[in-house]
Amino acid sequence: MLAPKKIDKVFLLFPPVRLYKETMKLVFPPLGVSYIASVIRNEVNVQIMDAVAEGFYNEMELDEDFIVYGSSYKEILARIEEFKPEILGITCLFSSVFPIVREICKMVKSLDPNIITITGGTYPTFCAEELLQKEPALDMIVLGEGENTMLEIIRALRQGQGLGNIDGLAFREDGKIRIN
Repeated sequence: MLAPKKIDKVFLLFPPVRLYKETMKLVFPPLGVSYIASVIRNEVNVQIMDAVAEGFYNEMELDEDFIVYGSSYKEILARIEEFKPEILGITCLFSSVFPIVREICKMVKSLDPNIITITGGTYPTFCAEELLQKEPALDMIVLGEGENTMLEIIRALRQGQGLGNIDGLAFREDGKIRIN
């Protein structure tokens, strides 16, 4: 049995977007994190940051092919540091956004290594094992719909239970990647 963890605050992030320069920039509702927040808000204090909408005009050229637009890493980290969550959940809809998710996880772990980092969305759902192997700063991946899975994670961690019975979750256990 694991030691129970204090889980009182969850920060949900719709991250900046990395895309091909010729693609039109868009702001679309962060439905995934909004749905998750609606399910967990009676259990924890939850905060959402839509980095795309909040930083739409903040654009950075990455190379000759790609740009990133949205709130800066500095702005995102400042919000996380101010809120002091125990869990950070980040949406990752496309493979082009994973490098941003990865960088944010690394920065958050350097800020506070105890913050549990979780991502979910279309891309990580199909590449969970590979992504957990690539990035040690990423603790868990929620597969498919995340509302009930996130609620179960919070409850299991609070009670000191293992994560092995939570459907739709990929994580590390005893140095191995486990996919439920």
